[in-house]
Amino acid sequence: MTNSLPAKAVFWLAVAALARLLLQVLAMPPYAGLDEAYHVARVAFVASTGAQPSAGEPSIPRYLATSMAAAGDGPPAFGVVAERWPELVASRPGGFTDVVIERARPDPVSPNYQAQQPSPYYAVAGPIASVLARTQLRELLALRLLAVLCGIVTVVATGLIGVRLFGPTGLLAGALLLVTPTWLTLVARAGNDAPACAALALAVLLALRSEESAGSRLAEALAWGGAIAFKLTTWPAVALLPFLWPTAATRPRRLLTGSAIFVAAALTGLDLATRTGNALGDQALWNSSEQGQAASGVLPWLAQQPWLRFLKIFVAQVVWTSGQHANALRPAAMALYLLPVLGLLALALRRRRPPVQSVRVVLLALAAFGAAQAVHLGGFLREAYRAGLSEPRAGCEGWYFLTFAPFWFGIGAALVLSGLSRKTVAFLLLWTLLWDVGIHEGALYCDYAGLSTPGNPGLLFRWGGGDPWDALERLRVFGGGLPGPWAAVALRALQVVALGILFWRSRDQEQNSAMSVDTRLATAEELLRMPRGSFRYELVRGELHRMSPAGHRHGRIAARLTARLAPFVEDHELGEVYAAETGFLLTRDPDTVRAPDVAFVTHSRVESTGSETEGFFPGAPDLAVEVMSPSDAPTAVAEKAREWVRAGTRVVVVLDPRNKSAVVYRPAIEPGGEPRSEVLAPGATLEITDVVPGWSVPLANLFT
Repeated sequence: MTNSLPAKAVFWLAVAALARLLLQVLAMPPYAGLDEAYHVARVAFVASTGAQPSAGEPSIPRYLATSMAAAGDGPPAFGVVAERWPELVASRPGGFTDVVIERARPDPVSPNYQAQQPSPYYAVAGPIASVLARTQLRELLALRLLAVLCGIVTVVATGLIGVRLFGPTGLLAGALLLVTPTWLTLVARAGNDAPACAALALAVLLALRSEESAGSRLAEALAWGGAIAFKLTTWPAVALLPFLWPTAATRPRRLLTGSAIFVAAALTGLDLATRTGNALGDQALWNSSEQGQAASGVLPWLAQQPWLRFLKIFVAQVVWTSGQHANALRPAAMALYLLPVLGLLALALRRRRPPVQSVRVVLLALAAFGAAQAVHLGGFLREAYRAGLSEPRAGCEGWYFLTFAPFWFGIGAALVLSGLSRKTVAFLLLWTLLWDVGIHEGALYCDYAGLSTPGNPGLLFRWGGGDPWDALERLRVFGGGLPGPWAAVALRALQVVALGILFWRSRDQEQNSAMSVDTRLATAEELLRMPRGSFRYELVRGELHRMSPAGHRHGRIAARLTARLAPFVEDHELGEVYAAETGFLLTRDPDTVRAPDVAFVTHSRVESTGSETEGFFPGAPDLAVEVMSPSDAPTAVAEKAREWVRAGTRVVVVLDPRNKSAVVYRPAIEPGGEPRSEVLAPGATLEITDVVPGWSVPLANLFT
């Protein structure tokens, strides 16, 4: 199976990401992103002082405090003034004054709750803002463009994760992420979420690599260290690392990555403990002006919390959040948006049995994210209790769900896409793209332009009013740098064209790849009657899989193993050795016929079947050998090996030419358990005495 993809397809995914993210950040008014004004305030403090603020230290510069209060002629902070925005826009038809920043005199006026965040993003962004930005709006634009760059990395890395695991169609998982409104809300803004998402996506992609070098090990360690250092919500993803690594991952690789994670976590905890008094970061209510007698006991106070409302807020924000108005979609619109998506998910799982390893990783990611969310909410609950508040002000944000996008999209969505027909995949992409356009051009950009109000709701949106074209005209004045409505149209058109080219290129690559799928259910007899040509075929649960000829190294290794195994088996009259063209009928209704690179069946089973029998061998071989191609996904090969074992194969050997290693699979000791696996390091000797007594071969003899 070939999971490689031409660089042009990746290029068009990057172009689509650039167009969409640029449209978003240029249309957004000043500080419209979630908590964007406070993130920029901390960057500005670092740019002016060169130091990181402590939790109680005044660190919001006066010019940003003025924006948050919507005072003066400078740009008001959209996300802070909230419902006052339409009034402010109407009062200043000519736009806002771009304030010159005096870095030498920051004049901080109040503490910033974003001091709770780890320092690396602000340490990087501070000098960038200091060098590139002399005015308030240019500072904001520079930081947003940094987020755009990180967003492109996240989209491309997520798509490549899908390619590595599920073939060319997996790249469309990156396209699906790009048209997910909540992810845009999380990433397209100044803040540390975009670099955290990018680092985590790169870390997951590098963790899935089976090939190793000193450079790849260092890059993987740095990516995981960065993911830990940028954002606390990424920490639980570390628990999934053992399930991402290929079985043959070397000890130096594991030690280097583990050390980087430990050092990043230790330094981050020390930094936060020093500045906030809490190694996990203060939860922002330390400056609350609300005082009062706390409830008589934690448990009674917790029992009084509106947990159902917390859950509703979380779910609504997972579907979509606008930042200013919490969630603009009505519940019926959320259902309309999600039902086709959930239906296609069910269809994909019904048509194709998902790989156990991929499902396990997604489920563990859910558990890991749940743990992160519990800690996040727990901190706000603690602070609310101490401050005597009736309930926490925050802590149930749903948009953080998209921090784990490499798992939900790179693995989960790519798995779903690989189980759908091309037409169904096209429908899914078009459906989500239309909602992206409808939500933003149809509603959110009118909100940004100050045209929508809660007094004019629509069928889908809680806020309504305004003409989309008029909104884009006004965003030339009130947006974040949008030149005009035609620029918005051009960027959206470029995104659509790039996605269309990407879709067709991934389709062509899938058809020309080493494995393509015919969705019509076929039988073993039909497979046997198929004419022979340039390709050989396997049948997997009734679906024809076209396999390209093996590469020369692949074929050489299989031939060397056969040359050493076959004479021994013949001399000792142990059974028969079969070449790669031999099909084994593993299941019926639907039929599955697999053909390993090398196979062995014991003498007694050959005799009971009949050595002259035409057709596929009825049952699994006692020994199956698979040689990995350079582009094979480790998780897919491992799942195929487990399928052999579950079908009755006693020993499965997976040879990895790149690492000159092997993995040996055997049935579970306990009935119903997962097959066992044993890694043979380079230079080890392959022994399978439980199937071929007395035979062994050094791995070096196969790979050199």
